[in-house]
Amino acid sequence: STQYQRVGKFRNGSYPENSWGDGNIYRYLGWQLKGGFNYAITGRLRFFMNGGKYELPPAQQNLYVNPRENHWTNPNTGLEKHLV
Repeated sequence: STQYQRVGKFRNGSYPENSWGDGNIYRYLGWQLKGGFNYAITGRLRFFMNGGKYELPPAQQNLYVNPRENHWTNPNTGLEKHLV
């Protein structure tokens, strides 16, 4: 589980209502699934196959639109899905 919260230390003149104080808490629950297969054809020849699927929380720089100035977040941000 990963959670992000922006804490504004200063009130920015461009965004006075949305820059100072604690922002919303965003929680993400990611997961991973990995597996592998090994087949020995002969004593010296082997076949390996590995794979996995996982979902990771977004990076903090992808979540906030402008973290130095305000609490605004990207509405299209979600878990990043990977298939390997």
